[in-house]
Amino acid sequence: MQQMGNRMTNAIQPARDNAQVAAGMVGVDVSNSNDNCYDACCPKLTFQERVYGCVGCFAIGLAVSFLGFMMWWTGKIAMFATLYTLGNIISICGSGFLFGPRRQLRNMTRAKRRIAVAVYVGTMLLTLVVAFTVKGTGAGMLILICVFCQWCALIWYMASYIPYGQKMITKVLGKAIDF
Repeated sequence: MQQMGNRMTNAIQPARDNAQVAAGMVGVDVSNSNDNCYDACCPKLTFQERVYGCVGCFAIGLAVSFLGFMMWWTGKIAMFATLYTLGNIISICGSGFLFGPRRQLRNMTRAKRRIAVAVYVGTMLLTLVVAFTVKGTGAGMLILICVFCQWCALIWYMASYIPYGQKMITKVLGKAIDF
């Protein structure tokens, strides 16, 4: 049984090493707080604990967003907007476990992500403003437009982490429009 565990550990070690390189965890001195990209929030977490925290936040965020959708179907539009936006915030905070909050904020404000983040945060705020200020049947449609814009901005933001991701999306959309 011990041999099987060792073989499994050896088999997944290259993937773990690649993930640690991608997350920026290789060559980082966690004891030096000036160079610590993990901040003081979770400096002593292992890589596995960081992945669990990231996946946990993402799952909780999805669950809260799903509860928001349940509120939509019951006609509670303001509660939908609140829960959906809260779910998105929780999900995005999950990557703070991998990179650290300070490094995540630094990455979010880089030139190729700045506009997507501004649109994403702006539409989250606009979703809440519309939910609590606009009354009547128009509120639901405006909230759906804001949610759609959130999704588009989130996809564009996530594509910025994939090499040539934004260029691929632009090319696909260009071909779809030409069709």
